[in-house]
Amino acid sequence: MRLKQKTVALFVLCAIVPLAIGSIASFLSAREAMRTEVFQQLLRSTGNALHNLEDDIAGDLTDIVAWSQLRAMQDVLIEDDSGEIKQALVNLQEQYPDFRAILVTDQSGRVVTASDDALIGTDIGPQPSFADAIAGNIHAGRFGPSDIVPGDTITFAVPIRADYDAETYIGTIVGLLDWERVQARLAKAQVAAGAQSADRVLLLHDVKSDAVLYMSEAG
Repeated sequence: MRLKQKTVALFVLCAIVPLAIGSIASFLSAREAMRTEVFQQLLRSTGNALHNLEDDIAGDLTDIVAWSQLRAMQDVLIEDDSGEIKQALVNLQEQYPDFRAILVTDQSGRVVTASDDALIGTDIGPQPSFADAIAGNIHAGRFGPSDIVPGDTITFAVPIRADYDAETYIGTIVGLLDWERVQARLAKAQVAAGAQSADRVLLLHDVKSDAVLYMSEAG
């Protein structure tokens, strides 16, 4: 009788163990699948936010390049005596408020005119952005404290080519992208299909400078 009971017990145990193992495996598999899905959602949401940001910044740089080709920019040769460049910059600043300031320099790096009058006469000749642009390059700087205006910016600088010779650079146009406005844009980005909060945090980290460029505020 004992042998029969033991045999039955062993049979039952052998039947239960695979079921238990199967249940545990299914649970772990489901948990892993859920983790993977959440991770993919995070990647998608943050990826979309960063792609949108990259597109916006690329668009801002494209605008600066287009502005450098405005006919009025040729007046940098006469230090904007007509005031046309100044008026153009003021209008552009109103239409594109993401820029903290927009300014135009002569060949030496002196600010001939700007959307902010306080910057007129400033010498940015020593700045890498000016040196890069006056050499004929399109300069797109990194995020960081500005040497021209208070606060953090991204500096764009583009050469102004002479109408009479495309290889002659008569000045530069510089746009200072306001990082606070960029952060405000990032604050609207969703994380895992929901608004940012204490439980849904978006963090933008610059590996090269080891700086936190943006982090969600606690909800």
